[in-house]
Amino acid sequence: MELRDYLKIIKKHYLLILTVTILVGVSSFVFTLTRTVVYDTSLSLFITRTTSQITQDYKYDGYYAIKASELFSDTVKQWLESPEVVVEIYKQAEIDLPFKSLRKLRKVFSAYKMSSQFVEVRFKERDEQKAQKVSSAIPLVLQSKTHELTGEMKDMSFSIKAANPIIVEKNPKPLLNSLIGLISGFVLGIFIVFFKEYFRKD
Repeated sequence: MELRDYLKIIKKHYLLILTVTILVGVSSFVFTLTRTVVYDTSLSLFITRTTSQITQDYKYDGYYAIKASELFSDTVKQWLESPEVVVEIYKQAEIDLPFKSLRKLRKVFSAYKMSSQFVEVRFKERDEQKAQKVSSAIPLVLQSKTHELTGEMKDMSFSIKAANPIIVEKNPKPLLNSLIGLISGFVLGIFIVFFKEYFRKD
């Protein structure tokens, strides 16, 4: 087929293409309007070993402290993906859980190990005040879990400190999403038209 043949097909079914384009565009606009404001939150956690072991090899203890913190950072990361810890954090913050299912609770927090002693926690809340409360509860619960884990091991103690959370308001963008919807609808309409023509000829 030549270019003019394709243009003839588009001209023949332009109403269908236009209908699909408008439907997808309007759907995108309506869907965006129903979306509520979300607050993206980033919390930095700094993990350090607070005890040292005095031996003849003490000059190497700094290196081992960093390695111990690095390994413990992995534990902290796993804790934040545990439904049990998520429940404890929201209980400490005195707010309702965002989800009830175990699968979704595992995804409430996204933890990223940025370095040996630095873990970044990201999560979303629909209220800025709630985001602040959860940010305050996270280090408290993690430090409590740390004490439970280390127990009476005097030479193995860690401190978890949090920086001030970064909270960014994320507003829906109806106009942008509508434009993307119109473009997607136009492409979808053309695809449907050529799909119909292909099977009609067969």
